Amino acid sequence: MNVVPVALQHIADVILDSAVRDSPDLIITGTSVPNGTSSLPSQQANGSTPHKYLRIEDRPYFCVAATGDVLGLLFDYLKLAVNLPMLNIDTMGRVIEFLKAFNSRTCQVVLGAGAMRSAGLKNITAKHLGV
Repeated sequence: MNVVPVALQHIADVILDSAVRDSPDLIITGTSVPNGTSSLPSQQANGSTPHKYLRIEDRPYFCVAATGDVLGLLFDYLKLAVNLPMLNIDTMGRVIEFLKAFNSRTCQVVLGAGAMRSAGLKNITAKHLGV
């Protein structure tokens, strides 16, 4: 069973928040560690536990590992855009390219049956899609 870590839910919440303002969690301060994990909550710190679904605007979504990785990378791109405003145009262009490539590859693997060829499967089941 897949679970969504508290840190990933926090990243999704910050990304949503950044649609309307520069979230304070995106701003790098002198006390941040280079990989940005200091701003992410730990399970013990806020008493939260991982959930089965990623919640976006009160709607549950099943989240596979690749989507979690993409959200983490998007979080890093947004930190770059917020903290280095002179690179906004280039950064946002790269974000769009990154998301287009992820979407294209995901569609190719799932809808184009690329998973069947690459993994030698005869068909794709829900179990394969959820891993």
